[in-house]
Amino acid sequence: LDFKVQPSPVDEITVGDPREVAIENATLKAMDIAQANKDHIVIGADTVVAFQGKIYGKPKDSKDAFSMLSELNGGRHQVISGVAIISINLKRKLVFAGTTEVFMNSSNDETLWKYIHSAKPFDKAGAYGIQDPEQNIIERYIGSFDNVVGFPSELFIEKWSQFAKTESK
Repeated sequence: LDFKVQPSPVDEITVGDPREVAIENATLKAMDIAQANKDHIVIGADTVVAFQGKIYGKPKDSKDAFSMLSELNGGRHQVISGVAIISINLKRKLVFAGTTEVFMNSSNDETLWKYIHSAKPFDKAGAYGIQDPEQNIIERYIGSFDNVVGFPSELFIEKWSQFAKTESK
């Protein structure tokens, strides 16, 4: 696909069912960009980290990152990436979400602080990036690695096929 990345400044929803929040935020972002690009197909995405019903967004600072990582430490959580594909001119919309189970190592405070200072995870939901070379806090995951990075590419390819078939009718 030939595409252009265009961030959306919409205010994200941070409370509610994590899957629905990810889908709603992806839809808000896509609709925001689609309003000014009515002749284009717009893809919006949003990733949230969820643990025991709580949503973890991007940390505000090092202290917030440490707090998030401490809560996730040694346990299992979900990473949910919502996607919205929207075409205003074609009057089409498809929304979906991918979920990956992530298991964190049990790390001591020193390891968490070292990770925060080396990886600088301030632009990542849950205060970590599974793709960070400094990453030594993730034990394993079940599901899509790309979903944890922030975009469920395998699922997108499947859904894009459905969107394109619907579009050509």
